[in-house]
Amino acid sequence: MRKYNLFIVLAISLVVALVGCKKDEVEPKGENALKMEGQWQLKSVNFLSDELDWDEEVPYTFGNYFKYAPAMYEDLKGFDFRKTKTDGNEGYSLQYINEGNYNADTDAPTRWYWNYLNEKTGFEMLQINEAMPPYNFSIMDITDIKVSNKGNTITFKAKAYTRLSGAPASEVIVVSAEYKMERGTAVDNTEVYINGILFELTI
Repeated sequence: MRKYNLFIVLAISLVVALVGCKKDEVEPKGENALKMEGQWQLKSVNFLSDELDWDEEVPYTFGNYFKYAPAMYEDLKGFDFRKTKTDGNEGYSLQYINEGNYNADTDAPTRWYWNYLNEKTGFEMLQINEAMPPYNFSIMDITDIKVSNKGNTITFKAKAYTRLSGAPASEVIVVSAEYKMERGTAVDNTEVYINGILFELTI
């Protein structure tokens, strides 16, 4: 009888192990677990660089602010983290939702991708072709991720590309920023700050 019970236990253990091996993804537990799939509203971006202050002597025109991160993010509303892989298999399809919903429909070409990192406790958001669109919206080196509101609010630090006020459009640097996202339909434009001060310049 003992041999029979041992056989049953071993058989059950083997089945559990085989089912576990079929899972490609690891589901982390705890308050830092991420579940990115779906649409997110980008609530705010706070750029952490005094270099980004706009030079008042530089006219605030499209030609002068194109590639200037605070201006570019003003028209951004959020992201759609999709479950489908990109054609080039860089990762999962990521759509940026912005003013006018440019590039946000289902059939639009995928210009960005996302992936989980570190057993789903981290993630990345990168542009497939760094030259197209002509402003690189990659959100790089994501750190200090904090998850709250039952997984529906995420804050993190990351790096972004930007041009400086008055600098040529070809001169782009990398700056640090703090991001806050909330799960839900992206309908509002992002609040943009520079070192905690609301960015309010207009054309």
